Amino acid sequence: MKTKKLRVLGISILLFFFSNIITAQDPATWTGNDDEDWNNTANWDNGIVPDDLTTVYIPSGMSNYPDLTGDYGECDILFIETDPYSGAGSILGNENLLTGNGAYVDTFITGGQWQMVSSPVFDQYADVFYWGGNPDVYLTRFDEPTNSYIYITDQLYILEDMTGYMVWFDDDQSGFFNTYSGELNYGYYSRDDLTRSAPGPDNGWNMVGNPYPSTIDWDAFNGWTKTNIDETIYIINDGLWASWSEFGGSTNGGSNYIAEGQGFFVSITDDGSTTGTLEMDDEVRVNSPEPLLKNSSEITDYVKLVASGNGRTDEVVIRFMEDATTSFDGQYDAYKKLTASTEIPQIYTQGDVKYAVNIIPAPESLPLHFLCGMDGEYSISVLEINQISEVWLEDLTTGEMTNLAEDSYGFTYKTTDDPARFLVHFSIVTSVQDKVLETVNIFAYNHKVNIQSPEFIEGEYSIYNLSGQLIATGKLSGNTQQMTIQQTGYYLISVTSNGSTITKKVFLN
Repeated sequence: MKTKKLRVLGISILLFFFSNIITAQDPATWTGNDDEDWNNTANWDNGIVPDDLTTVYIPSGMSNYPDLTGDYGECDILFIETDPYSGAGSILGNENLLTGNGAYVDTFITGGQWQMVSSPVFDQYADVFYWGGNPDVYLTRFDEPTNSYIYITDQLYILEDMTGYMVWFDDDQSGFFNTYSGELNYGYYSRDDLTRSAPGPDNGWNMVGNPYPSTIDWDAFNGWTKTNIDETIYIINDGLWASWSEFGGSTNGGSNYIAEGQGFFVSITDDGSTTGTLEMDDEVRVNSPEPLLKNSSEITDYVKLVASGNGRTDEVVIRFMEDATTSFDGQYDAYKKLTASTEIPQIYTQGDVKYAVNIIPAPESLPLHFLCGMDGEYSISVLEINQISEVWLEDLTTGEMTNLAEDSYGFTYKTTDDPARFLVHFSIVTSVQDKVLETVNIFAYNHKVNIQSPEFIEGEYSIYNLSGQLIATGKLSGNTQQMTIQQTGYYLISVTSNGSTITKKVFLN
């Protein structure tokens, strides 16, 4: 009898085991071939919607990603994959996804350089970055009061939500896939501990992070509350600083889209504020696959310059807006954060601070600084330009003038050179809707500046030297105007009528 009972029990166990094997689905991979609906069979490689026994993979590089907002889904285990070139997989509405055995989120870490990271899961331990000493890994957080990075050595340190960290894998290989595991973050997050301990561009920096398993949009209309926070975000990108702001656009690959697992810097506004708060909720989330780290064609009266050398580049943006100021304004401008790399050429405009993005109210000559830690041959050129007709680069060392709108400028540089080597001058036509200005002729002869128009013109003129100093200004009323300037040299002549402006560079001899 015992034998029969044991045999019956064994058969029952086997039937239960095989029953579960038959019931369980094979792993399912998201394709997004049809839309963002998790429960649409056309979006899965096996044509079956996952159930609570399915292992699910969401790869990178998809046109559509699942959105469970207002819906429901389930799986056993969820893997969100990443790729260094096509970005990370993504999911929205993950609060409505029931996972039986958790979620895993890949991130790609490049060896041999610092990278900014942020955890997309709840209560992730720092040991997620520990590889047993092969390779060695260094993890830091940023301390604003001391303006320094502090090493984290405790493997049981819990990575804080919405907080950025710097990580370094001590290896020159192409990179490593690192995996967060746990409960996926969602909902409302806030950092009300952001500080500015002192005035000035070297203070007020706080490293925050994207807490979600999806991209977030810094320019999202809803979902953000930014209190005493400048409008620019800063991300380290292959050894130099990338930036993004709505008005200044991108430098060095910056974007309004902040990738899953990405840390980033914000600055507390330098207007006497000592604290700031950054809040976000699910409305800032988007299913846009961005590599870990707005189209500038919409930005008017704008030029982006690029310095090149040693196989590396660096960028600076200059733009003209009537509402801007000539001093740093955190709602428009971006600070220049210098890199410690000796091989990367660095370029910025210099005023009351170093600018990566400098938005000023009207065209004027600006000091353009150049730095690098290596002697060599370098160049400066226009990368993007919109509604600016001429960009004149003056080399104060050689005396050469180059219109960067037409040609790049190459030069020999030594590390002992003065960074304040260049001036940049502009000729700009902004909103030329007044057809009269299109026919205006500006020229110089025998120490006289001449403004002539075949039609009656009413407005005003301004004359600047190439240092940006205003030499003369006056009213225009009629067809001709003539002004005498005794000193030989180049000048910028600006004519404004009915809200439109045209500027031309002339030489007086």
